[in-house]
Amino acid sequence: MKHLVIVLFIFGIISANDKSWFNESKFGIFIHFGLYSQIGYHEWAMDHFRITPEKYEPFANTFNPINFDSDSWAEIIKSSGAKYAVLTSKHHDGFCLFHTDFTDYNIQMTPFNRNIVKEFGSSLKEQNLKFGIYYSVMDWHHPDYLPRRDFDQRPIENYNIDNYRTYMKNQISELLRYNPDLFWFDGDWENTLDSISSYKIREMIIDSNQNILLNNRLSSYVNDLADYITPENAPPRDKIVKDGKHQNFELCHTIHHCWGYDPNSKEFLTVKDILILLSDAASNGGNLLLNIAPKPDGSIDQNFVIRLKEVGNWLAKNGSSIYGTTAGILPKGLFYGSDTIKEDSLFINLYGMPVDNKLFISSFSTKIKGVFINNESLNFTQNDFFTKIDLPKYKYDDLLSLKIVFDGTPKIRNIYPKYSGDFYLDGGNFIIKENTAKNPKQFFYYDKTVIYDICDSLQNLESTFNLKENGNYKIEIFGVQRYELKGDITLNLTINDNSFPIILPERERWLNDNRACKLPFYTGVFHLNKGLNNISLKNISDKLYSNFTFYGIKLSKL
Repeated sequence: MKHLVIVLFIFGIISANDKSWFNESKFGIFIHFGLYSQIGYHEWAMDHFRITPEKYEPFANTFNPINFDSDSWAEIIKSSGAKYAVLTSKHHDGFCLFHTDFTDYNIQMTPFNRNIVKEFGSSLKEQNLKFGIYYSVMDWHHPDYLPRRDFDQRPIENYNIDNYRTYMKNQISELLRYNPDLFWFDGDWENTLDSISSYKIREMIIDSNQNILLNNRLSSYVNDLADYITPENAPPRDKIVKDGKHQNFELCHTIHHCWGYDPNSKEFLTVKDILILLSDAASNGGNLLLNIAPKPDGSIDQNFVIRLKEVGNWLAKNGSSIYGTTAGILPKGLFYGSDTIKEDSLFINLYGMPVDNKLFISSFSTKIKGVFINNESLNFTQNDFFTKIDLPKYKYDDLLSLKIVFDGTPKIRNIYPKYSGDFYLDGGNFIIKENTAKNPKQFFYYDKTVIYDICDSLQNLESTFNLKENGNYKIEIFGVQRYELKGDITLNLTINDNSFPIILPERERWLNDNRACKLPFYTGVFHLNKGLNNISLKNISDKLYSNFTFYGIKLSKL
């Protein structure tokens, strides 16, 4: 009996902190559904059309999603290959899709009068899918919520923001009864919550279940404690790192142009678009939360259903390249595609076929045992400088998925070209050492790669180069401000062990040099040794308009 107690106790410890499902799942479905679905424009319709609460409330009288079937929703999500789903329980308009004791403004006042959130959560769990609840901190309906929209003329003399905070806490307590696996908060930017209420809500959720995950949109006071961050409709171009640590992220992205139902929408992502978003997210160590928007009658538009099923078909064949993987290790830009890692295997999802059906990637210090497509063995060449894979000659519509099996953990062999004399390091020679949710962008401009939107001190441009000989080198740095007449920008330049601030001066408008960038903004002379050298550049300005575009660094042997 003692052994049984010990086993149960150990199991309890393990299960009490089991959040690993989130990183392993990689793919979830977001569902935006509410009164705004009837308007058929946008989930922000109340704000965009400046509809006061008094004029918006009557939409509840006609909200009757008679074709809502939670089991059907769950089956569609299951068919997509997604492992979890998140449903809006209350969006910014304040209307609740669940039964609540703390406001009449909920599904019970509609002709439908069924608890959509509860039913959907139960159906997901029957399909062995995880259940997430979206809840908006912002509320345009509640009389005690501030700030109000500028068109809302209700008197504010007797408002009490503490009443709203209590209301919010009570509703979250109600939603916890549905046993969600994660809470997806939104609308934190209006700073409704203070530090005390933020911590109390977070503490209440975790006390109810240590396994519940929380995103980073509850409050600025507790967002640093979140389990993951949520870039929106802006895919990270690389892994997201903060203070030297990898950040779990979930890219939330719409299939069409908005989050709510729009019957007039003609702009839908293709299946390939979705698979690229999913593969890129997995390659950078994150998840994709893909949004669909049910019709007012509760059914799901076939434009969504067809795409989800085709994504599911691809994942049924190639899911091993996504599920349970960790971030890829191949440098960005080597090929049109992405990579992930799982134990002794590296997966590559190709978005387009390379020239002559020959894929060239990095050299590996780990020996390759084999390369496969759907268990079909491919010819490959591995040496100290590159790896070449001969691809089959056939056309494909979606993504071609390769599996490279290694004799151990895949590791890249770092090969640096050796320079002598004069040479130029453009943006393509630099990596962004630490990324935030708002990432710099790289693009090819004339004959060079440039990097722009460098605005955050966490974004450190870094390059390693290999010199054939010792010597004194003149170093010239080229770049311009993203904004004109906004003051000087302070950068931190580090060359090996030397680190010091330099100035990128403000510029006048409409100068040709702003685009051509023929003149360096900094010139210095340094003694550099034979072998590997490091150079980095970091924006350390605290100004609102401190973005700059980096063109490159020229090194000239003196």
